[in-house]
Amino acid sequence: MKGKALFLIAAMAAPAPQLLADEHATDNGYATSNLQVSFTGSADNDFITGYGADGGNRTQVRFEHQSNYFLGENYFFLDWVNFDNPAGAAYGEGDTGTSELYGLWNGNVRLSKIQKKDLELGFLKDVSFEWRLEAGSFFDYRASAFGLGAYLDVPGFQGVNDKFQVQWWLRSNCDEYITGPFGSPDGSCYENHNFWGITARKYWEAAGIRWNHQTIFRYQQGTTSDKSAPNPAERHDRVFLELELFAHVYRNLQLGFRYEYFWDEGGIDYDRTTFAPNARDSNSIPMIVIKYDFH
Repeated sequence: MKGKALFLIAAMAAPAPQLLADEHATDNGYATSNLQVSFTGSADNDFITGYGADGGNRTQVRFEHQSNYFLGENYFFLDWVNFDNPAGAAYGEGDTGTSELYGLWNGNVRLSKIQKKDLELGFLKDVSFEWRLEAGSFFDYRASAFGLGAYLDVPGFQGVNDKFQVQWWLRSNCDEYITGPFGSPDGSCYENHNFWGITARKYWEAAGIRWNHQTIFRYQQGTTSDKSAPNPAERHDRVFLELELFAHVYRNLQLGFRYEYFWDEGGIDYDRTTFAPNARDSNSIPMIVIKYDFH
């Protein structure tokens, strides 16, 4: 079976006219936290650890938070991932195990918050300074990124809490072997890779049901020391896409679907153990998710 790597977060429908009940209104906009439990039977190739589960069964528990603060936005989550029957000899820092932890924090400072007024430059609504920190228990994985973001005025994303943002970071990552779709192949630390992203979030109501949809797209150019090479396989380019759709089925309870897709040009060979610069792989994981919102 193939093996590979990690996670990360456009939407459509009419704009939401007001703040939804699953969010707590603040002077700065919104704040929401939730607990999620997801299950998939297709985790042969897992995005988090670089391995997977023989038979594909994986359960994931996530605590997630997103909010505004007086200078910008915060988003973080912490995942606990459990495999029914983990695949791969080296697992969890070389030990055979069944579960791992992974956490991510995205934050920013927005120009409109600093100058206390909207930017109002055509379709450009705002600009921001961005940061991103990641850590995982698998192979001592860690990564950081710093860059810029642009908030765009896109039709269909003009509700109170809707967002359409384009981001660019310079990203550095370290690990002991290879983990995550943006990991390093030989345990080294690679710095200053171009890392692009689009984050889109949408809230709306239809047929008496409240819905929310979030899309995350990431592209990283060059995750190895050969990042300047003209051949994408030598650079180890990578693409990640995540799609989410949730329906508010009862009070604080949401039921939804998450789909993750990962494409790698150069990476782990199909025996899960050999790093092959000319390998090409694409993996996908669909999952059912139950989410409980805290007020």
